[in-house]
Amino acid sequence: MRVFSKIPSYMACSMLYVACSTVVAAMALGLVFLAQYGFDLWPCQLCLYQRVPYFALLGLGWVAWSIFKGRSILMLRLLIACWIISIGLAGYHGGVEAGFWSFGACTSPSLGAENLAALEAMIHHAKVIPCDRPAFVWMGLSMADMNLIVSGIMVVWGLWVLKVKRRQRMGSHPPS
Repeated sequence: MRVFSKIPSYMACSMLYVACSTVVAAMALGLVFLAQYGFDLWPCQLCLYQRVPYFALLGLGWVAWSIFKGRSILMLRLLIACWIISIGLAGYHGGVEAGFWSFGACTSPSLGAENLAALEAMIHHAKVIPCDRPAFVWMGLSMADMNLIVSGIMVVWGLWVLKVKRRQRMGSHPPS
């Protein structure tokens, strides 16, 4: 049984995948910055780490689109690798939020104060955001959980596009 036989052929287009990867990354970054600056939902250290693949996706997507017109297999693989890294970070963060493990960097940072009065002032003004308590939950999903789902969908789609492209190169599947 062919699971993907009912999916339209244009979904296997690498240019569409590159464009969607770039747009999804831009939208995700836009949403987290809106949450941070618009709704005062400050990120923890793991949240900040989760943004790195999205910035990489923006850059790679721009290069893949502007230079290679979305047709480079290497660029597709790099985009998929970024989504896989995003899955790892989101899964780890989700595990920290669920209490499966802890993350040491989410403890209070070393403040490096010169004297007791400076230390007291720094403590009173420091924002320590715990990684184990999500700042926002929607329908039972934290932002890390949502990131895991979106990244997983993008990886599955990207691997499918690569599979279709490989078949097209080998001649076993006519180009669509």
